[in-house]
Amino acid sequence: GMAGENNLFAQISADGKLVNFNWYMDCTDVNFGRDECVEKAGQFLNKLGYKSVKAVWTTQNGTTTYVNFAEEQNGVIIYADMIKVSVCMQRGEVYAADFKAYIECHKPRELASPAITVEKAERGLSSDLTVKTSRLCYIPLDNQTANGGKEKLAYEFWAESRGEDYYVYIDALTGKQLQIFKVVQTDEGTLLL
Repeated sequence: GMAGENNLFAQISADGKLVNFNWYMDCTDVNFGRDECVEKAGQFLNKLGYKSVKAVWTTQNGTTTYVNFAEEQNGVIIYADMIKVSVCMQRGEVYAADFKAYIECHKPRELASPAITVEKAERGLSSDLTVKTSRLCYIPLDNQTANGGKEKLAYEFWAESRGEDYYVYIDALTGKQLQIFKVVQTDEGTLLL
């Protein structure tokens, strides 16, 4: 369809949910900063009724700020319930969003209590890492979370070593390391590998 003078593409599920959309607009200048764009993305989702999501990752590529939101239940981040939003830094407007993972995976969860403390989990990290932040989250262990795939309660640590940033996930029940990602700066923004 058309939105003003620009093309708009959207997919709607059979039960009427917005799955994704892309509003093709020129976005060539930077008039809004990253923090303003994150706020605009949050306001946009709030208007659509997504009131319990939290921004968990942002990156910028050229004149676009990309923001990933995840469900937050009782202070615990649920990474399978993800919404990806793109904000034009010229206009300060959301021009694309992908709700597919959220729609497929979202459900109320009975949250487990951690069996170990965050301090004990942190002691299991490499001594080369300096922790910046930590939080409790559920992480998907495969790409099949929507179809009954497994999730684990974990402590997420954002840490630094020798000028490099890492995200490390420690099982909150056993203390075992589940995943580790390195933050990599590329021409297309910041990526986790």
